[in-house]
Amino acid sequence: LSLANIARMFGHPAWLASSAVTGIPRFETLLPYLPKGADTTGVIALTQTLIARGIDAKGLEAVRALWDGPMIVKGPLGVEDARTCQGIGIDGLVVSNHGARQSESLVSPLHVLRRIRDAVGESLCVGVDSGVRSGLDIARALALGAQFVLLGRAFMFGVAALGAAGAQHHDHE
Repeated sequence: LSLANIARMFGHPAWLASSAVTGIPRFETLLPYLPKGADTTGVIALTQTLIARGIDAKGLEAVRALWDGPMIVKGPLGVEDARTCQGIGIDGLVVSNHGARQSESLVSPLHVLRRIRDAVGESLCVGVDSGVRSGLDIARALALGAQFVLLGRAFMFGVAALGAAGAQHHDHE
């Protein structure tokens, strides 16, 4: 904890009081994978390992050799990567810049979607995510060759605004 982080905590007294009662926030979805009694440092180390670790064609080949079920790769943004996945026997792609979280300078998936779809033909199921904010964005992705569109941020806006009810919310107008 840096001094700047401690100062930020005191700038949010309701969160600080809640954390004093319930404890430091935890990654609940990671708990089954942590050693018993893992402290915050262990959680941070595991998270950094999971997030920072990339996979290349050799890694995909190894996973494909171990898994004969359907396999989709998320993240290709170029024709060469898409063709590599096709050659490995991947069943589908999610053309994605991961919401531009890691690098805001990555190309938009919609700008490369048509080229990727044309390169792999119909042999791969191709979807898209990142930057989808509306029904019009979904229509654009489908018109450019996507067979499905994943929504993350738009869904989370509803949850952030309305809690559990936001996950079920839809506009009838």
